[in-house]
Amino acid sequence: MGYRSLLKSYIRHLMQVAGDHYIDENDDRESLSRRDIAELSLLAAEVEREAYRRSPVGENMSDEPAGRTPATRQAGQGDRTPE
Repeated sequence: MGYRSLLKSYIRHLMQVAGDHYIDENDDRESLSRRDIAELSLLAAEVEREAYRRSPVGENMSDEPAGRTPATRQAGQGDRTPE
């Protein structure tokens, strides 16, 4: 198993257990580089796309605006405001 597969499996596990992948792009602690966070965010997006494609039609419907993930919901990002 490659590192990408391992990380995606772990992200899936976090999403199932905790409902969030906890990849915070606004983390000021600098424990991860911006590049690391970007790579993890891409993997999380792949996991979410795969889950969306596997889910039956109708389960994909949500009251959440498009472009919001559990991480952006918590951080208040992804909200679309009228111009």
